Amino acid sequence: MKIFISHAYEDKADFVKPLAEALNEDFEVWYDDYVLTLGDSLLVEINKGLTSCDYGVVVLSHAFFGKQWPQKELDGLFSLETATRKVILPIWKGIDLEGVTGYSPVLSGRLAIDAARGVPEVVSEIKRSIEVSARSQEIVRSDELAKRFKAVDSSIRRLEVAAQLRYSDEGASAVWNSFKTLCSDLQQRLSDIASSVDSLHFTFATPMSHIFEIQAPLGLRFNLHLAASSANSTVDVCLQLTKYQIGKPKPSGEQEPLQQIGKSDYYPDFDVDSSVCWKSNRSSKRMITVNTLGETVLEELVEELERLQMNLPDASVGVSGKENLFSTTVLTDADPPSACPVPKRISPPSPNSLSPQPSPRNTLNSRIFLPRVPPSATAPS
Repeated sequence: MKIFISHAYEDKADFVKPLAEALNEDFEVWYDDYVLTLGDSLLVEINKGLTSCDYGVVVLSHAFFGKQWPQKELDGLFSLETATRKVILPIWKGIDLEGVTGYSPVLSGRLAIDAARGVPEVVSEIKRSIEVSARSQEIVRSDELAKRFKAVDSSIRRLEVAAQLRYSDEGASAVWNSFKTLCSDLQQRLSDIASSVDSLHFTFATPMSHIFEIQAPLGLRFNLHLAASSANSTVDVCLQLTKYQIGKPKPSGEQEPLQQIGKSDYYPDFDVDSSVCWKSNRSSKRMITVNTLGETVLEELVEELERLQMNLPDASVGVSGKENLFSTTVLTDADPPSACPVPKRISPPSPNSLSPQPSPRNTLNSRIFLPRVPPSATAPS
């Protein structure tokens, strides 16, 4: 146990030196007469003593508060303290509560011992304070260990729950419902946003029950596809978020093809309470809730809109530009269900294993909206 003694030179002869000698019998003491030798840097040695000490005995007096070095040492000791670690052990020498308060209101609230009670009693009080503090530190360490064991236990329990749900009807149903909740929430939130602004309009489609599409202004389209879903397993399930930009009509009347401008994959997992969470890769330990995933999708959507808006040409301000970039037309039943490349369909969970079973076309909106093209142009491929 190492003790740093902070004091003023004026208090050395009659009190600090006898105190250091008495403490040195039971502790390793940093005291300038013991440590400093000819040629040493005072600042370097004091810093070494402060950073390596366990406790700091501070002899507070009028001389102490009248000097800069002792107060710098005190500042260093304050920086070592935490909510669970007491470092400073104050001693009042020739000063009372009113005097200490005048110099330092913070220190006046610390329980201190008066030097007038004599070195033996002061040393005894310092030993008792260190013993109590050491026991408190042991309790803190025990609590921290207990928390770590609980965290490990919770992690193991979560892995057990997840392992059971990955190969079960219950797990597959939970993932399916999480996907449908995500789609419904996105549609609701974007509809609310559109109703509160003037120029932003969003349309939605479910060309297949496991595919949800968001069409935004500026030819932006987000496609959410729950791939490899099944009725009794989530092992291969992947939620694919693919971002497309719809090309503008060419002067010849032909439609530029869709361009994929980004893609993100999310994988389902289960928390200890059996709720579905999502991860950006299968081996990741960081899981997010379906609400957080929805926030992520919305953030990516607005970031893409901001990017496209920044690159919007001046000509788009005109009628022609608005028509190309913002107008939409409704497809008839004879038209293709989606202009987006649709991945190979994975059969959704059967009605016997999942409840409720989503409708393949009417869950959200069975119409998809595409940019308007001249009448002579062919439909996008």
